[in-house]
Amino acid sequence: HGIWAALVRSALHRLRRVAFHPLNWRPNLIILGGNPNKRPHLLHLGNHIVQDRGIVTYFHLVRGTVSEQAQVRRELFETYEPKIQEKFPAVFYRVDIVDDIYRGAVGVAQSYGVGNFEANSVMVGWPEKKERVAAYVDMLRDLACLDRSLYVVKYDAEKQRGNGRFIHVWWGGLAGNGGLMLLTAFLITAHYRWRNARIVVLTVVDSDEERLEAQTNLRKLLAESRIEADTRVIL
Repeated sequence: HGIWAALVRSALHRLRRVAFHPLNWRPNLIILGGNPNKRPHLLHLGNHIVQDRGIVTYFHLVRGTVSEQAQVRRELFETYEPKIQEKFPAVFYRVDIVDDIYRGAVGVAQSYGVGNFEANSVMVGWPEKKERVAAYVDMLRDLACLDRSLYVVKYDAEKQRGNGRFIHVWWGGLAGNGGLMLLTAFLITAHYRWRNARIVVLTVVDSDEERLEAQTNLRKLLAESRIEADTRVIL
């Protein structure tokens, strides 16, 4: 145990000295999904994105005080941790007690990790109740201010995860989130379910001149990124 602890400590100290570059970015993803039985699609998608390139931690936040919920926390962990480990061996499961779910989510996102090895990506589900939208959007703003990459997942229970044939990337340019979207699409295609999927990069323009320019720029970008994808420019 002492040797392993020393190795981990040494690796973390080396990681502190590594300069950031988009090419060596890998997701250390936390999923804020609540009860895993209600949102298994978040587990599946998070696992598809990260696989063996990073770490996925699924957080089950429970509202209340520690004195009230400590036993509930233990029971939830004992119930779900073995099930998640069996189906998703690379996913860590945690139960945290918070005063407020959305404020707790922000707290978890900024405190989870050690040194440079911190959570850099957060996945959340789409809100279903209108009265929660304001607090939800405040949470997203705070997470963005903390420089976390955000995956906001709107799941269609009827279509589910599709048939694995296409991944559509709606392109607004590199200045926003284009780089992350392309990288995410590329990471997903490494998963066996999406191995034969075709990435399609779509963008919208206002004129024929812009269409030609956008087509040229997208093809150049994909060539430089070494990502195989089709392009579609919509007038």
